[in-house]
Amino acid sequence: MTTTSEVVSKVDNFLCKRGLAKAGTIVTAAQESPEVYGYAFGEIDTDVLAVLRNDDAAIREAFNLRHGPVELTDPAARAAELSARAELFEVLVRLHRVAHRLNQGLERRPLASSEVVTAMATLARLRFTCHLPLEEIALYCERKAIEDGETVLHTIDPLQIRHILTAHRRISRERLGEDVIAALKTATISGNAEKIRAWFKTERSRPSVNAELGQIARSVLAEAARVNATGLAALAQEIAIHEIAQFSELGWESARAFFSLSAQMFAAKQSALDVYMTRDEIQEAIVTREWLGDTAALQHFKTRLGLAQANKLEELRRAMASAAERRSQPAASVASVVVAQTAHRRPHFLLRAIGWNAHAA
Repeated sequence: MTTTSEVVSKVDNFLCKRGLAKAGTIVTAAQESPEVYGYAFGEIDTDVLAVLRNDDAAIREAFNLRHGPVELTDPAARAAELSARAELFEVLVRLHRVAHRLNQGLERRPLASSEVVTAMATLARLRFTCHLPLEEIALYCERKAIEDGETVLHTIDPLQIRHILTAHRRISRERLGEDVIAALKTATISGNAEKIRAWFKTERSRPSVNAELGQIARSVLAEAARVNATGLAALAQEIAIHEIAQFSELGWESARAFFSLSAQMFAAKQSALDVYMTRDEIQEAIVTREWLGDTAALQHFKTRLGLAQANKLEELRRAMASAAERRSQPAASVASVVVAQTAHRRPHFLLRAIGWNAHAA
């Protein structure tokens, strides 16, 4: 449990009196304790410092733009706001630090402010939907980052957003059961869409794990993607439908963001998830792959950019929302809903292209 003195220390370390992030936090920490960034004393050269200064500025600027100066006058309310801001800023610094430390084998790409904005938005959604404390999320992400084994992932996703979107409590995993989770992974690897759908139909009725079911299922998708599973599109469909049913637009954006990030990480190896990428995300993937010198992935995303259509992604969202609505209604009313929607079947053609089963919806 965090003590009052520790809270005050965090606020003083990270924030100025106006509640804005201080400049140089990351650079100072790396110079004073280089071992936590993966360096020995005297090993941080000018090139590393330049990257750290860029990343420090990117995090600070995005953080300050999002929050602005604290204008609260009530002492208790002001203290609570400063504490919450310091906690968030510390988590951003920690997520950046673990990626930097583990990315020793590659030339590090400068962090973009847009990535910080995405990380903050993702953390905010997760705290609202799953009520996970920031400290638990940070610990989970740090542990999973170490388990990744592929340094290139830290270049593609330097703030561990992929892990934020799979973070879940150990107790929720235990309640669900490792055998149950393994069954979903097996169905995904083999491409058994019916078993995947049946899994969600059974498990979403368990209130004790329902809020984190999407997070756990996304962790299964991440594992399955590494072994060239054939059922990723089917699993993505079920996750999105479940998340929309649970959290509406917040659920859709968390699901879509994770699938898009997975597509960026695995490129042509798992192209079934490309449909979830926006044009901006495809362009960002092109920039990253150019930085990495990955010719095959670069060509894949350039081809994908030529095919991307914003309206297709919106159609996909609407179709997922429609399926979520049908599943949440009493059985007696489903038939009338299906009849009413037969004149608007166009989204299903798009969904079938990525493995959608319109009848299963």
